[in-house]
Amino acid sequence: MWIAENGIDLNEETVTQFPTSQFSREAALSGLGITVLPAPIADQLERDGKVIKLCEEENSDIAYHILTRPEIVSPTRDVFVKWLRAAASL
Repeated sequence: MWIAENGIDLNEETVTQFPTSQFSREAALSGLGITVLPAPIADQLERDGKVIKLCEEENSDIAYHILTRPEIVSPTRDVFVKWLRAAASL
């Protein structure tokens, strides 16, 4: 499993799922983690300086971005984003 292969112990991580993308977006804006959002929403939040893009889908009419607050540092998140980018390019 990808999680174990990358040294992530879910007993030490907090994973929260939200029923809507709005809740997920608000959690990320509050500094609680990362979220995946449609490009038009992500672009505006980045222009406003509220988030930074960790990953951006390219060559797609329907792009999504992975976002987090600029001051958040997380090696575990970085490993996840690397995997997600690799999986998206399949």
